[in-house]
This record gives sequence, C-alpha cells and structure tokens, in this order.
Amino acid sequence: RLWEVDLARNIIMPLGLSFSSLRAADLIIKTYVGKIEGLSFNRVLFYGLFPPVLMTGPIIEYEEIKPRKSASCRGNRLGADPEDIIVGLVRIATGFIKVVFISALLQKSSLVLDHYHGQDTLILWANFLIYFWFFYINFSGYSDLAIGSARLLGYKLHENFNYPFFKKNIAEFWANWHMSLYRFARRNAFIPLGGYRKETQYLAMIGTMMVISLWHNLSFSMVIFGLYHSAGLIIQRKFSAWQKSKSLDLDNKLWARILSVVITHIFVLVSVPLLVIPANQIIPFYVALLGGG
Repeated sequence: RLWEVDLARNIIMPLGLSFSSLRAADLIIKTYVGKIEGLSFNRVLFYGLFPPVLMTGPIIEYEEIKPRKSASCRGNRLGADPEDIIVGLVRIATGFIKVVFISALLQKSSLVLDHYHGQDTLILWANFLIYFWFFYINFSGYSDLAIGSARLLGYKLHENFNYPFFKKNIAEFWANWHMSLYRFARRNAFIPLGGYRKETQYLAMIGTMMVISLWHNLSFSMVIFGLYHSAGLIIQRKFSAWQKSKSLDLDNKLWARILSVVITHIFVLVSVPLLVIPANQIIPFYVALLGGG
C-alpha cells in the first residue's frame, strides 16, 4: 500500500550521514562555482568530521571553520580567547540543562506515539503537545552543546534555532527552525528554482520544502509533509499580499499577533506525526487525534 512505502527505514546507515551529506554537497557546490578554492585532503576531512556537529548538527558551512587570523593566536591558526571560553561554557550549560533536565521531564510524552489507542482525546492532544515541545527542546539543546563546544575551540557557528514556536506565520517558523537546514535549502533549492521571481516563486517553495522533507526520510509520509508545508507557505504569502493590498496592519494588534502564533503552532503540530511516526501508523494516529481511537 502506498502509505506504507518507506524506502530508507530498513537500510543500515552510519550515524550523522544526513548531516555530513549536506556538508559535502554544500562544499562541492561552492567549490564548483568558485566560492571556495580547492581544499587539501586534510581540510576536507577536518570539515567533514568536525566533532561537535558530527551526529546532531547544526549543518555547518566551511566558511564557519576555515582558518582565519585571530588576535589570540599567531598566523592563520584559530584559537579561543577568554570571551569564547565564557560564552562557550554558558552555551554548553544551557544545552546540558535542556537535554538532561527539561527533556528528561518531558521525555515520557514520547509514549504517546505508541500508546494512543483508547486514550481520551484531550489527554492525547495534551501529551502530543508536550511531545512537540520535548522534540524541540531536545534538538535545540544538542545544537547548544555543539555550538558551545565549537566556541571553546574558537569557532563561532551560526545559530540553529531562534524561538521558532513564537513566530507569527509559517514562513517565519521555517526561517527560525533548524536554521542551518533552511539556509542550505534556500541557497541551493529556493534561489536556483526562481524563488525571487513572481512566475516561479510557488514552484520554488514546493521544491525547497521537498528537499527539506526528503532529507529527513525517503518516505511517502515525508512527501505529504512537504506538500502540506508548501501549501501553508503559499497560503501565507497570498494572505500577506492580500493584507498589504487592503492596507491592513494586523502586526501592530496584540490579539492578532497572539492568534497568529497560536495558529502557526497548531499548523506545525498537526504535521509532526508525518515526521516522527512510521508510515503505516500515521492514519490510525490521526484518527485517534480526531476522537476515533
């Protein structure tokens, strides 16, 4: 059956392959277009196996770790200064609190993915919402650990999350959720597909979301995930254009901002089962959410 197709689930792959694959693709593209000069084999290995981000991300770009002059070291070798060490330790502590303490408190909510049959609908939704926050806090915590660890070595990696759950539309959500993946997809899919041209902007949105979706998993559910978020982005862009044409300034109204954040949160929440549940369990899970479980 089509909804049970999952091309990658039974393939054994190395940990961190998805992150290293995008780093490799980014390096090849930038080298091909001349943005980066050809690297030595040692530099390629250093970039490809950069320890803090090897398995959990963020997806770094070579420019973030290339050799550059630093006031705290000689020549082109990079070193950490006292500020780097302080900032790095604080960031590691933040990530540690998220992963070890907060995530530990919320981790039991993940049981909702397997034990949803026969549950009260409101309890199911509450547990699922808690899981959504667990998913985010755990992921962002690991990003904090990676960014902080790199900072101890003198490397200032780009941010990977910027309070995505408090954004007022789906476009802002994606621009602030897993930002390293968003930057890669925007640079290598959205722009080449004509995202800034009126006649091709919607095609570019769909293509970009499919890149993001299928990077997570080669499954039919991820195709639906990509199409779902593509539709959300297109609707949001059309609504913004309509709002501008009517000279509506809803951004300055507190009730409108709060409502926008809630709607965006629910919109993303509804798509999460497609991301984390095996394809053959998705329909039963949605049925349970609708009170039919």
